[in-house]
Amino acid sequence: MPLDDITAVLATARGTSVSVALLAALAERGLPFVVPATNFAPAALLWPLAGHHCTGRRKPPPEAGSNRHLRPAETATRGR
Repeated sequence: MPLDDITAVLATARGTSVSVALLAALAERGLPFVVPATNFAPAALLWPLAGHHCTGRRKPPPEAGSNRHLRPAETATRGR
């Protein structure tokens, strides 16, 4: 499957292995790579720092376990 036909990768199989080359190719296209926990909730997320021209307006998903999106003011003061 061409990487340009993918919108995200969710690695759900135990023992899945990926190469750094694949992760870099996904990042170059602005595609997230999600690693779920055993309950399929996101446990880790590789999100590209620089987006593809089509994904530049896309926002990252809310934090794992969160049931709401953070407002910009909450995002700016978080972690202080």
